[in-house]
Amino acid sequence: MPQLRPPSWQITFLVLIVLTGPVLAACSGNGTGNVITAESPRQISVSGHGEANTEPDTVILSLGVSVLRETVTEAITEAADLMTAVIRILRDQGVEETDIRTTNFAVFPQFDFNHRGERDLRGFSASNQISASLRDVHTAGALIDAAAKAGGDDVIINSISFAIDDPETLVDEARELAVVDARRKAEQFAALANVDLGDVISISEPGDNSRTPQIFARTTLDAATEFASTPIAPGQSNYSVHVFVVYELK
Repeated sequence: MPQLRPPSWQITFLVLIVLTGPVLAACSGNGTGNVITAESPRQISVSGHGEANTEPDTVILSLGVSVLRETVTEAITEAADLMTAVIRILRDQGVEETDIRTTNFAVFPQFDFNHRGERDLRGFSASNQISASLRDVHTAGALIDAAAKAGGDDVIINSISFAIDDPETLVDEARELAVVDARRKAEQFAALANVDLGDVISISEPGDNSRTPQIFARTTLDAATEFASTPIAPGQSNYSVHVFVVYELK
């Protein structure tokens, strides 16, 4: 019996399979159809933390006066006179005029409620608030005492905080320490992995530098009563810097 030959199209198909098979295998090495020609770059990412501390050189004092009088005119006039006396004391204690600024001024009626639930006008309240920056932190206690006596029973000490007048030097120190810390970590990781540390690929400093000011709670001082000198402890101002560094691994 004569042998049957397959149709010509079947022969062609078999030949194509043989020729293209190795090519398809090479292209499917990573499962995406892309030919892998080089290894991924070897890197290590680390974070670094730096912190610098120093004693504050500026005191920021928030204070004011608040009075209650029968008329608006009386309230405004009395508040103005008291605040003028407080500002004069501040300047006598060494606070520069440019370091004193008004932060709030308000006048509003005050009411009492009788047994029938009706409002009775009690008077008008006028308040004047200022912020004063003192460049000598060691005289802050004496400054508060003098301001309280000048304003009498109507003076209000809202808060006191501490700051650094020029923090850039301190921030630079914290940043340098953060980079050193990142390098130390990277060298340790490289040694543990038995590889050599290469050049820096990237470095970033996310977020803002932070510090925690020390705040004293709001308090009212009665100047008609003898009181001890106000103790002030400035403590330390702290600046922290975080960096992220990517190193090459050799």
